[in-house]
Amino acid sequence: MSLDVDWEGMDTVAPEEPNPFDPDRHPEEYAAWEKQTAAAREQVEAARERQRELIEREREERKARYLADETEREYVRIQARRLAEQRLNDEQHQAADDAPASSWAPLDLTDILDGSYVPEEPRLMPRCDGVCLLYPGRVHTFQGESESGKSMVAQAETARVLAAGGRVGYIDFESDASVVVGRILMMGATREQVATGLLYLRPGVRPHATLEDRAAFDQLLADRLDLAVIDGVTEAASVFGVASKDNDEITAWNRLFARPLAQQTGAAVIQVDHVTKDSESRGRFAIGAQAKMSALDGAAYVVEVKEPLGRGLRGVVVLRVAKDRPGAIRPNCGAFRKSDRTQEAAQVVVDSTTDGVIAVTLEAPSSDADARSDEFRPTSVMERVSQFLEAQPTDQSENQVMKGVGGRDSVKKAAINALVTEGFVARFVGPRNAQMHHLNARYRQSEDPKSDKYEAREGVRPGWAEVEPPPDWPE
Repeated sequence: MSLDVDWEGMDTVAPEEPNPFDPDRHPEEYAAWEKQTAAAREQVEAARERQRELIEREREERKARYLADETEREYVRIQARRLAEQRLNDEQHQAADDAPASSWAPLDLTDILDGSYVPEEPRLMPRCDGVCLLYPGRVHTFQGESESGKSMVAQAETARVLAAGGRVGYIDFESDASVVVGRILMMGATREQVATGLLYLRPGVRPHATLEDRAAFDQLLADRLDLAVIDGVTEAASVFGVASKDNDEITAWNRLFARPLAQQTGAAVIQVDHVTKDSESRGRFAIGAQAKMSALDGAAYVVEVKEPLGRGLRGVVVLRVAKDRPGAIRPNCGAFRKSDRTQEAAQVVVDSTTDGVIAVTLEAPSSDADARSDEFRPTSVMERVSQFLEAQPTDQSENQVMKGVGGRDSVKKAAINALVTEGFVARFVGPRNAQMHHLNARYRQSEDPKSDKYEAREGVRPGWAEVEPPPDWPE
C-alpha cells in the first residue's frame, strides 16, 4: 500500500492517525504503515525548515537593502560634510597664505605708490561703441519698475556671454527655467552653449540650511564664472530670512551672498531689483533699505522705459547710471541729471518684431540725452499743481501751492518752475512781494508730447484755450 499525500510546503505537523494493522496478525503491513508515517513526518519537517530558511533569507535581504540605503545616505552626508570642511580648510589656508594676519593689518601699497597699479576697467556688457558697463568681480544692480525690462537686459547679457563661450550663473528667485532659458535661446545662444555654459539655480532655502545646501553653495563659489545674475533681490532676501528694509540685515546679506559670489567666482554680478512706483519721490534707490545702494562695489543702473516692450514690438529702455564706484563708466555717459544724480549710460533696443527672435542692442546715449538731462520735468507733480490751481478761486502764492500739493519740496518747486517756463502758469509779484501764480492753461500728462503718458488724440483743444486770463491781469 502507499500513502498518496504531498507534504511539500506544509506548515502543519503530520497527522497522527492510529496504525490500523495488528502487529501480531499483520506484521508486514504494520511495519510499512509505520515507515510511511515516519517518512511523511520527515517531509513535513523538511518543508517547514525550508520555509523558515526562506523567511530568514528574505528578512536578511530586506535588512541588507535597508542598511545599504542608509549607508548610501550616510555616505552622502559624510561626503558633503567632508567637502564643506575641506572647503573651509582650503579657505583658511588660502587666507593664511594670501591675506594679512588680520583685516586690520596695514595693506601693501607698493604697486599704487610706484605707479604699477592698473585701475579696474569694465569688461562686460559692451555698447555698440565698445564702451562696457560691468566690472568683473564686482556687484552691480539693475533697478526699475515692474515690466521695465530690467531682467530682459540681464538675460540679453547672459545670452551674449554664453554665445562667446563664457559661463554664467543665473540664480532665479522670481521666474522659472522655461521663461528664462526660452528668452536666452531667442536672444541668440544655442542649446549647446546653454547646456555647457549656463548654471541655472532656483533656490528655495538659504545656502546653509543643510549640509547638502552648503556643499552645493560651496561648489557654486568654487566655479569660475564670467557673469552671475541674482534675479529678484526682494524675494532672495526673503529666502535668506532678511528684512529688505533693514540696512544692517541687507549689508550682512550682501557680505554673505552677493560679494562672495563676485569675489570668489570672478563674475560680474547683476542684482535685479524693483523701485517704488512714484518716480518723483523714489530718487535713485530701489525698494527697501538704502544699504542696497551703499553696499554695491560696482555700478548701479536705473532702468527706464522709453518705448514699451512686448511681442511684436520694438521697445527701448534707457539705462541711467546712478552709482559708479570704480569711476570708469560715468566719463562715457551722458550729461548729469541733477534731480536724481544719474547719467544716461545706454539705450537698450529690444526688437521682438520677428517671431521667435529677440534682438537686443546696446546703443550709446542718444544725441538729445544731454539736452534732456538738464530738463527735469516732474510731469505727475506738474499735473497735481495744475489741478490745485484750477480748484482755487483766486491766484495762489508759492507757499500756498507748496502746502496744497503733496510731494517733496524740491520736486514741487521744479514742477512750478516748469509750468511757469512753459507758459502754463504765470508768476507775478503780489502783495508784500509774494510770488503769486495764475493759471494760464491746464496741464495734463496725457496731452504733453514730452511725457511718457502722452496719448495722441485728434480734435482735442489745446490746454492753452481752456483758461482765460482775468480782466485785471497786469501787462
